[in-house]
Formats: sequence, structure tokens, C-alpha cells
Amino acid sequence: MRGWVSRIVRMIAVAAIGTTAVIVLATEAPASAATLTSVGWSVSNSETGLANVTYAWDFTTATLASLSSITMTIPSGTACSSIAIVSVYGLGAGTLSCSGTTVTYAVTSVVSVAAGVPIYISASGFTNTSTAGSYTSAVTTLAAGLSIDTGTSSSVSFGSSGTQATVVIPESLTFTNSTPSIMLLPVPGGPAVSQAVTLSIATNAGQGYTLAASTSGITATSGSHTYTLAQQATPSTTLGTNRFAATVTLTTAGTSLAALQGSWGTTGEYVGYASSSSGATYTIVTATAPTGATADQLVVTDATQVNNGQPAGTYTGTITYVVTPTY
Repeated sequence: MRGWVSRIVRMIAVAAIGTTAVIVLATEAPASAATLTSVGWSVSNSETGLANVTYAWDFTTATLASLSSITMTIPSGTACSSIAIVSVYGLGAGTLSCSGTTVTYAVTSVVSVAAGVPIYISASGFTNTSTAGSYTSAVTTLAAGLSIDTGTSSSVSFGSSGTQATVVIPESLTFTNSTPSIMLLPVPGGPAVSQAVTLSIATNAGQGYTLAASTSGITATSGSHTYTLAQQATPSTTLGTNRFAATVTLTTAGTSLAALQGSWGTTGEYVGYASSSSGATYTIVTATAPTGATADQLVVTDATQVNNGQPAGTYTGTITYVVTPTY
């Protein structure tokens, strides 16, 4: 699957004699229940009766909800008393249990998950059903024990040891954004202010991926006037006044061979975003192999510094990240 994740940058710079006061409220209203999309289920080996098999599920949420658990069905006759979590992306820490034909991932601390968020769960220790056939898995998200969204995977065929086994591994990409909305409060004439956002990328794309970014522009309006907080035009280790820019740090386990590109690769260098209105994007990371069990992490630190030459106002804009896998 391909991940598109946008986050809203809310920035307020209000100048007043003697007092600076800013209040920003951001709320999201839950949508009605819907069908999960891009539901996938895969197994590391589909031989019937085989022990120590890893099962993996991936899907995309359809409804904003405070998720407490995820349930996933498995074929009748599958043994699951010794299963253990391998990897989870898109949700917080949790525990895994199994009863009959249902595997449950219970989130330790209930977390609000937006619609359109890709989630990945894999677990080891399954013993496949001894009955050959084609099976699907029904995945359901729950909040406080109530069903929110559900979806059904494509089928997986289990064959006996006397026949040829076919294992279909679906394309998988999980992208998470730790902070979909940030707020910066610069003081005119004061020091730079910043906030860090952590992006995580996990994919089985054989030839890796690229991560690029652009912005719609950081602007404010006052009557008929529109003010723009300009992007830093020239990369530099010094943040320009009345400019918006970011520095980045990449952490990778090494299997993806990911590397920062261009000026983004210079430690501590502030780089402005490309303008999405012009159709341009700046490639930040290029990887040439799958990430493996450990996701690559990119810490993006957005920053600004202003003086009295920047008009007061509530400046908002969207920074869009685009992850493109090459399978």
C-alpha cells in the first residue's frame, strides 16, 4: 500500500503591548463505522500442521476512534497457545491473546487513531490448521469492546506436505506520524522555537522507498491581506529571521540502506520545504532495500524565528509527506 500522511502545522505569533496570549484548539469528530481498507493477511509458511509459523495482518482504518483492541480470525484447528508479538506499527504497546479462532491484540493504553492510518500486526508461534483449503481472515477494530470497523482479507491457501505450497506475500508499507499537529509560539525578536515530529517507515518493498515532503505554505489572513511566513530559501546551519525550515535526523537498523539526500544530509542544516502548489517535492530519504523487522525513523524538527517585520497573526499550513515504495 502507499502511504500519504499529512499533518497540520499551526503556528501563532501574536504581538501585543505588554501581553502575548495564544490559544489553539484542534478537535476531530468521530466518523461513522465503515469498512477497513487494504486488509491483508499472510503466513510465513502455509504447510498444514506446521508449527512455529508467523502470521501477519495489515489494514487501513476507516473511522476515527479510541481503539482498545483488534481482533483477527484464524482457521479452525489452528493452535495458538504459544503465540507472541513480533511487530506492531500504527498502535501503542499491547498484549496478544487467542481463544478458539480469534486472535486479540489489546492496546495497553487506549489510543485515538484517525481514519486512514495503516496498521500492521505480526505474531509468531502459530501451528497451522491440519485441514487443507483456502481461508480468509476477518479483522475488526474495537473501542471499549464495541465493534468500530471490520474488513476481510484476501484468501491464504494451506496445503498438506504432500502438495506444493503457495505463499503469497502482500505488498506492505506502514507509515506513522507521531505528531499530526504542532504549534510554535515565537516571540518577535526572541530566539528560534522548534518542535520535533517522528516519522516511522516499515515496508517489505524489495527495492526500498523514497520519502519526500512539500508544504502548502504557512500563511495568515487579516481582512483582505494575506501574510506568508517564508520558507528558508538557502539551506544553512543558521535559521533565517522570519523564515520557516526544518532539520532532520535519520535512524535506521541498516537493512534498508536508507540515507538522507542533498542538504537534508548535513547535520544541523535548516532546509525549507518545497511548495506543493507548484507540484514540487523535496526528497528527504532514499532507501534501496526492505526495512526488515525494525522501522526506519526520521525525526523532523520544524523551527521558526521572527522579528517585528513579520506581521502578527495565526499562521497555518499543511506539510505533506509522500512515501513511495519500489517493490
